[in-house]
Amino acid sequence: MSSFITQNPLYLALPSPVPDKDSKLKSFFHSFCQSLFDQFIHTTSQVLIQHCCPLLEVDPVLFLPATRAERSHLVCWHLGWLPDVPVECSCGHDHTSHHHLCECPCIPESLWDDLPVCPAGVHPIDTCLNLLPRLSPTQTISLQKLLPLVLSGLPLVSSLLFLIEDWCCVS
Repeated sequence: MSSFITQNPLYLALPSPVPDKDSKLKSFFHSFCQSLFDQFIHTTSQVLIQHCCPLLEVDPVLFLPATRAERSHLVCWHLGWLPDVPVECSCGHDHTSHHHLCECPCIPESLWDDLPVCPAGVHPIDTCLNLLPRLSPTQTISLQKLLPLVLSGLPLVSSLLFLIEDWCCVS
């Protein structure tokens, strides 16, 4: 074998003997990548990386029945790109941020009140999005799992994100 392959951390971490079933090998690869990702998140100083979902999985936002604009807002929120840059808020506050948006008098308080109750320190929009079922791309969304969330929080989240983009985004 070439020296490049024998020095590869993934190759070096392979169990001996190598799993004979694809499912066991896939499970090993996933565990290996997850451990590298966990280590990276705990050692990086990059704020956006630290706020990523701690699991390597496809974001459930991508499976929602939503328009392109709604999905774009949800993905931008998850990535920390909405609001896109800290600008002066319409209410006179010196900058917009996820934290300020919860307290901003320009956003009707009734929109926040109708969202699911969130734990201390967690943003209400993040709480609502964290209620989404976690699925792999091959699974289908059960209407029974999605319907309560669609009826309770997602339309409100979508309205909030449209307001945030309209008031806070420069571009």
